[in-house]
Amino acid sequence: MSIQASESDAQEVANMFAALSGNLSFKNLNATILENIELKAQIENLESAYKANTRLLVEAQDSLQSARQDASGKSARLEAKDKERTALKAGLDTARVDYETAKKKLDQANRELKILRGFAITLKPASSEVYVPFEHPPIPSFSLGHPVTHLRSKPRLRALFTGAQKFAELYFGADFPNIVLEDTPLWDGIITAHKIDQLPFPLSNAVPAKQMRVAAVLSILSDIFSLYLFQPVFLKNQDRGLSEHMNVLANENDEQESYLRSVLLNGIPQPDQEIAMQHCIKSAMEQISKWLDTVFKTKEEKDKVSAALHELCSSACSHWQHVQHVTGKIEPNFEYDDVDQRDWEPLSFKSPSVSDQPHASPIQKPQPNGNPSTSNSGAAKAKNKPPLKTGQSDMSSMSDKVVWPSFIIVSSDDQTPEVLVPGYVLQTSHLQAALEETTRLTLARRRKSKSARRNTMTGSAVGGEERSPKDSNGSNKGDSFLSSKGGGGLKTG
Repeated sequence: MSIQASESDAQEVANMFAALSGNLSFKNLNATILENIELKAQIENLESAYKANTRLLVEAQDSLQSARQDASGKSARLEAKDKERTALKAGLDTARVDYETAKKKLDQANRELKILRGFAITLKPASSEVYVPFEHPPIPSFSLGHPVTHLRSKPRLRALFTGAQKFAELYFGADFPNIVLEDTPLWDGIITAHKIDQLPFPLSNAVPAKQMRVAAVLSILSDIFSLYLFQPVFLKNQDRGLSEHMNVLANENDEQESYLRSVLLNGIPQPDQEIAMQHCIKSAMEQISKWLDTVFKTKEEKDKVSAALHELCSSACSHWQHVQHVTGKIEPNFEYDDVDQRDWEPLSFKSPSVSDQPHASPIQKPQPNGNPSTSNSGAAKAKNKPPLKTGQSDMSSMSDKVVWPSFIIVSSDDQTPEVLVPGYVLQTSHLQAALEETTRLTLARRRKSKSARRNTMTGSAVGGEERSPKDSNGSNKGDSFLSSKGGGGLKTG
């Protein structure tokens, strides 16, 4: 019953809707409802789109603000760069003006430098070959014997010593007659005048005495050479003021000293340089001849020694004129340094008459054991030492008595000056032997004096034919001790 009722109700509803659908008002209402539903959907869509657009708008505003801030910063940086560019342009313009000014000054300086270089000569390193544009006297026979224009500085400096040593050994290593040896005032004057009283100086013909004579002559020659020959040719009349100024300048600014020396060397005409050299040689010979003439008595002796001395001085002056063309200032050094003894070598004697070899024939005296002993015992002890290796010096045998200077290059920096050629000092054995010989001579004089007093007291007299006095070698006191040595001049050892 109920089911039929429901179906009936549904049918009524359907019929009612059918009747209503035909009604115009219902149709309008239905259309309105449908339109409202559609509009509601559109509104929801628009709301969603509005919200999305709002978000995009906010993001766009944020981006715009950020872009404005970035643009503002870039604008500030651009403005700063523009100011920097303006400043750089101004600096470039200034630099261009400075460059043009500096270029003009450089061109002027180059022109002036070219003029200055025209006044100077080109100096060479000490190790290079030095050529001097004028002739010098030939190297004498006692030097190295190489061509003058091809010797480097070191061989030239060694040649100075070699020549002086051969001169000293040839003429002062010989046997002197008693008339010369017994002239005590003569030797005292030489020792005092040349300040060589620090050396023992026995007056005899024993080997140690000859060695001290040779050492003394070397010391005197080195002093006189340093004053008169080891000077640039532009120092006329030994101008010590300019020489001292050059020495100070070499210590303070060695480059300025080298340039000034090169200008002075180039500024003197060659004939004037030759005249200056001859003046230096003459001055040195005058100083040396003052005491040579008192040692050598006869005209023959004096002529031989004078000729040899002139040859020695000419050679030394010639060598030094080449040496002064070296870049660095070369100076003789007489200050012995016991800290660094590598700058010095012990003096060894070359001539047979003064060497420590057996053929030197030293004076012998008997010993209690019957074996002879020489007065050169110190040298004999040194001779018995084991041989040294090549280039090695026995430092323990060296004294502090400088007989020939070392040669150094003066520098303005704080480093130790470079030693080109070592100097020479006496060996302690030679000094000891000379002291022993001095003691022997002193005792002999005392014995002779006592004997003479005893003979005077006893009234003894020696009669007979008057004889010419003899020296220790049996020759007359008046005989020339160079008469048996052949022609004049120095000989190669």
